[in-house]
Amino acid sequence: MIRETYEPRNIYARYAAQAKRTYLHRKRPTRPLDQLTWPNLRRAIEIFLRTAWRVGICGDYRKEFWKMTRRELRHGNVESVFQIAMVAHHLITFGRECLTRDVQASAYSARGRDFSSSYGVIIVP
Repeated sequence: MIRETYEPRNIYARYAAQAKRTYLHRKRPTRPLDQLTWPNLRRAIEIFLRTAWRVGICGDYRKEFWKMTRRELRHGNVESVFQIAMVAHHLITFGRECLTRDVQASAYSARGRDFSSSYGVIIVP
């Protein structure tokens, strides 16, 4: 179930449906150009370049990333490109860690968590 749920193709398909159905109804800033400052533009370019490098060039799911990027930019949804790319990357990474490491798949699962590396204590149910 985790493998299929966190498969890049499936995650990007879910975000495509979200972008089509719900993102159109998000509240927009009243004066969006007020946010267009040189520091904000520089930061956006840096974030996009890092994301494009890590996911769009080095990532094994680059095809899904660029398909989403083209689709969202075609519709003028620049903000969605950033949001979808970062959250999708997090979810894909998390899903893979669940399958390959001994990590807790949920904060609500019954198995105890080992916080010894972070807090110096071990929590066991």
